[in-house]
Amino acid sequence: MAPVCPPPAGPGGHPGHRAARTRHGPGAVSGAADRGPARLAWPDPLAWAWLAAVMGVLAWAPPPWLMLPAFGASAVLLAALPDAPVCRPRAVALGMAVSALSAWAVQSSTQALGVPAWMEAALAVALALGLMLRVQALHPPGGAMALWWVLQPPAEPLQALWHILPGVLLLTGWSLWNLRRRRPAQPAGHGTRDALPGERLAPTAAQWQAVMAEEGLKIDLAPEQLQRLYRRLRWLGAESAGTALRVGDFMSRDLVTLPPDASVRDAWRTLQRHRIRLLPVVEDGRLLGVVSLVDVLKRLGLDQEDFPPEGLRDAGLLMAAPVSSLMCEPRTVHEDTSVERLVPQLSDWGLHHVPVLDGQQRLVGMVSQSDLIAALHDDLVHRGAPPAP
Repeated sequence: MAPVCPPPAGPGGHPGHRAARTRHGPGAVSGAADRGPARLAWPDPLAWAWLAAVMGVLAWAPPPWLMLPAFGASAVLLAALPDAPVCRPRAVALGMAVSALSAWAVQSSTQALGVPAWMEAALAVALALGLMLRVQALHPPGGAMALWWVLQPPAEPLQALWHILPGVLLLTGWSLWNLRRRRPAQPAGHGTRDALPGERLAPTAAQWQAVMAEEGLKIDLAPEQLQRLYRRLRWLGAESAGTALRVGDFMSRDLVTLPPDASVRDAWRTLQRHRIRLLPVVEDGRLLGVVSLVDVLKRLGLDQEDFPPEGLRDAGLLMAAPVSSLMCEPRTVHEDTSVERLVPQLSDWGLHHVPVLDGQQRLVGMVSQSDLIAALHDDLVHRGAPPAP
C-alpha cells in the first residue's frame, strides 16, 4: 500500500499531520507557520523581473514604445513588493486599464477646447487616481500610464488600447502567480465565523482599518498582514522579556514508539492500550513519521458522512500492512522552542501533540495540549498570579 499523507488542510480541514519541510534549530518550529530566511533558488525575483520585462517588450508592436515605462514600474513593484495590496491582480489589471481609459476620456473631451498639455496631464492623473481609489484598485504605475497617454498621444487611441492589453495580461498573470506562490499555509478552523484562538485577543482587520482611517494613514499592507505582524511582535516581546519557559522544561520524555516495520494492527493496539492519539515511528532515534487513530479511520473511509461498505472489507488488509505505509510527516518543534511559539501550533493549527527534536534531529519528547496547560498554570502560580477559578 502506498504511503498516504493528508494534504494541507484549509479552514475546517484536518490539520493534524501536515506534510512540511522541517527547519530545526534553537527555537525553530517546522512547517509553513514559521519560515526562516531561505536561500533564493533559480528563478529568483530578479530573474523573473528580467524575463517578464523581455517578454513584455516582445509583446508590443513597434509604435507604442513610450508606454513601456509604466509597465517597467509595475515589474519593479511586482518583484520588490509581491505581497503588497497595490500588486494584487485586481489592482494591476483594473489600475492600468482605468488609468488608460481616464487619460483617453480627458484627452477626447479637451482636445477641441485647446486645453494645454500640462493641464490635460494634471486632469488625467487626477481622474485616474480618483477612479482607482473608487474601484479599490490603486496601482501607482497607472498614474504614469495616464501621464504618458496625454503627453505622447497615440495617433489611433483604440489601437493603442489594444497594444496595452498584452502588457496588462502579462503583469496580471505574474501577480496571480505571486499570490499563489506566496500565500501562507492557513491554520485550521472549524467552519464557523469564530476567529482562531490565537487571534481572538488581537485587533481585528476592521479595527486596523478603523484606526488607520482615523489617523489618516495609508500603510502598504493589508489588515491581515498587520495582524500577522502584531502576533509576531507579541511573540518577540514575550521572548525578550525573559519568559524562560521552554518546551524541553515540560515535555513528556518517556515515549511510546514503534519501528517502521511494525504492522498497523500493532499501532492500533498501542494507541488504544496507552490511550494516546499520536504514535511516533522511530528508527535509530530519528523520527520518520507519526500515526494516529484518525489516519487509520481515514484510510478505511470512516471519516466520510456515509459509512463505506468496503471499509470493513479492507480493514484486514490495512491491519496487516506496515505502519510505514500509513505514517505521515509531522510538524515538529525544537526542545528550546519558547512557549510563545508553541501555543499557535496547539491552538490555531489544531494539533493535540507535537514531537520534540534535539539539536541532532533526534526525537527526545512529545508535548501535548495538556502539558502546555499544566505548564502555563504552574508558571502563573509560581509568579504569584491568582489561578483562574
